[in-house]
Amino acid sequence: MTRCWPGRKSSSVPTRATSECLVYFIRASRRDNNEVWFERLYRILTERVLRSLRKAESSDGKKESLTRGTIRDKVFGRFVELLSADRADYVDKLDYFKVRFDGALASLRRDAQENRRMSQNRGFAGPSWLSSRTLWIDRSTSDSVSSWNGL
Repeated sequence: MTRCWPGRKSSSVPTRATSECLVYFIRASRRDNNEVWFERLYRILTERVLRSLRKAESSDGKKESLTRGTIRDKVFGRFVELLSADRADYVDKLDYFKVRFDGALASLRRDAQENRRMSQNRGFAGPSWLSSRTLWIDRSTSDSVSSWNGL
């Protein structure tokens, strides 16, 4: 376990603990009732989660994507919610984070993206694949030719 500990200095062991180890130690701090370690590990882990999620701002910083921002907020909020619930009582959904952190975070991201897509499609009477694209009709030809925006 000491190999996982953040800040350990050794030439053969990396100093950065894996996120899986941080989740393990955060959960262990609940049993020890050690708030100091929890807060320290929690800060490190939440910073990693935020760094791994796409920012809502464009690369030039002039625009912001509402969809990306919503997904980022939902994923981070759900992760914090799971950690908080586990602090009070064991939450089995965090077990996946302890084994495959990146995979579990990707699952939260997919859930948030699907929820966002579903909320955008509410009230739309057509097929779901149609609502996510812009349909342009070329009226200059006698045939009704459709083209998809961005394709």
